[in-house]
Amino acid sequence: MKSVQPPASLRGNNKATRLCERIRGEVENGTYKPGALLPPETSLEKVYDASRLTIRRALKFLEEMGYLERIPHRGVMVAADWGGAAAPGGPRQQGRATVIGAVLPAKPDEGLIRIQEGIEAYAREHGLILRYFNLPEGAGHAWMDVERAEALGVQGLVVLPYPGEPETGLLLKLRERGIHIACVEKRDPASPLASVEPDSEAGMYRAVQHLLQKHRRPVHYLGMKCEHKTDSDRYAGYVSAMRDAGFHKEVEACTLFSETGSADPRYWLEERKWFHGFEIAQKLLRKAKPPLSVACVKDDVAWGLYLAVEKTKLKVGRDVFVTGFDDLTIAGFLDPPLSTVRQGMREKGYEAARLLQAQIAARSPQSVTVRMPVELVVRGSS
Repeated sequence: MKSVQPPASLRGNNKATRLCERIRGEVENGTYKPGALLPPETSLEKVYDASRLTIRRALKFLEEMGYLERIPHRGVMVAADWGGAAAPGGPRQQGRATVIGAVLPAKPDEGLIRIQEGIEAYAREHGLILRYFNLPEGAGHAWMDVERAEALGVQGLVVLPYPGEPETGLLLKLRERGIHIACVEKRDPASPLASVEPDSEAGMYRAVQHLLQKHRRPVHYLGMKCEHKTDSDRYAGYVSAMRDAGFHKEVEACTLFSETGSADPRYWLEERKWFHGFEIAQKLLRKAKPPLSVACVKDDVAWGLYLAVEKTKLKVGRDVFVTGFDDLTIAGFLDPPLSTVRQGMREKGYEAARLLQAQIAARSPQSVTVRMPVELVVRGSS
């Protein structure tokens, strides 16, 4: 029988993965015809010199990919509409559903869960099969799992931040092999990968302008080290607003950055993301006298500022006026509630999945950047 060798990156992986590739190749080259039943498992064991467990795992992969379907009391049949082999250089066509994956680089938090909800909603509405690739501690090993996505029939990946140089290189290699990529915010603005981005620069400009117009004094900025495009965009919005208000000379003195950047893989595994804001807020409160206006790069940093202010005789909304960014649930629970820039995180996930499916349908990678609108929400903190 003619067989299809797995991609070089998959060779040496587990037996079920290799067998899945081999049987898929035999379906694509007509060894197993659409609508025909496969031989029973006892026969497949002999044909492929594999254990029953390996046979069952390989067949399960192929069912998920749309190549096979299980018929009660009869066996496993080649799907009549599995879709044929891949076009040269294009993605493989699945039977009844396109298979996409989502790469999750962090422990679950509110932002990540909202983005997942958007991806899942799009997949449900459009009949896509969704697979998750989680990157907990030991993320290097998890990226190896991403590289195996092709063997599971995944035609495209939605990638959430944080990819750096090694990971971006892997994603570009996958794209060359026909796996389409759409990022939910990308670290490097020069990356050719398609992405969905909040309008971070405009959002921060509005927040800082709000503080400037209301209190008529320079605004301090508490941020993460600018190693990620999102952080750089937000800081650019701050600088622009200060410059336009005539405070360009005060920008450097009013800026405080955390030593940690959100492009650092360790940041995505932290449970106390507010702690970075707490640390830099303590520095601010030691060197600056109230009243103070402070724009924070994200709500977690603003939360840390609230906690630092609690240790003094000052009060947010009276002595320290604050804005955040993201509109997480905590923003409404703080006392007073936090003024913040609202971005549609669920919508980001939904749009990224839509962008990914458009690439798959076109059989062409894209470098497009889709920018999502944001909204300033004014509450008691500012």
